[in-house]
Amino acid sequence: MMLIRAFAVCVLAAASLGIAYANGAPIRIQLSKLAGVVTVGTNPASGFAEITAVEGDVVVMTDGLPRLTNELYQSWLVNSRTGERVSVGKFNVTAEGTSRTHSIVAIGNREFNLFVITVEPEPDPNIEADSRIVLAGYWPGKEPVGAQAAAQATARAQGTPIAGTPIATLTAAPPLVTLPAGVSIQPPLTLPRTGDPGFGALAVFAIVMLGAAFVAGSGRR
Repeated sequence: MMLIRAFAVCVLAAASLGIAYANGAPIRIQLSKLAGVVTVGTNPASGFAEITAVEGDVVVMTDGLPRLTNELYQSWLVNSRTGERVSVGKFNVTAEGTSRTHSIVAIGNREFNLFVITVEPEPDPNIEADSRIVLAGYWPGKEPVGAQAAAQATARAQGTPIAGTPIATLTAAPPLVTLPAGVSIQPPLTLPRTGDPGFGALAVFAIVMLGAAFVAGSGRR
């Protein structure tokens, strides 16, 4: 009974860990000069945001943005359907044009489908987001239908694989092999009889006896 209880506890613990890991898996959003969303900037900048919704953990990394003076970049979680925006924090880039920020945001049950980085004046008297968007990216699987179609059309035109689409490959058939005269690949109808026919029965009997002895010994304890 003790062994059964211990096994059940282990199973429940493993299941709990699996659920916690699944809920805490971060979502990575690729940031780029997203057409129709980004409004300013010609630098070939890019980046990504990793968001763990349960903990509200947000890590943002960028590369290629110009360093600002009297202004700062600001990251936002956006729901493009409702217009809701939540600030993730402000930052500037290094002299090399790179940045890494880490923030904790109370996301809760709110839903977002877009991540944007704007340019804001510093100091900034307005709590609302500026219209100057330099990088943006949609949540994986939450892109608008038009954006998905445009991305797929561009990928097809460039001959690049589309994410989530299996790539068909053609494999040449193996050449035919001619067997020598008198050689056949037909298996025999019966297999040769080998070994002692009584060996299997003896093995089963021995296993049963060992099991009975183990049960009897456990009962005496």
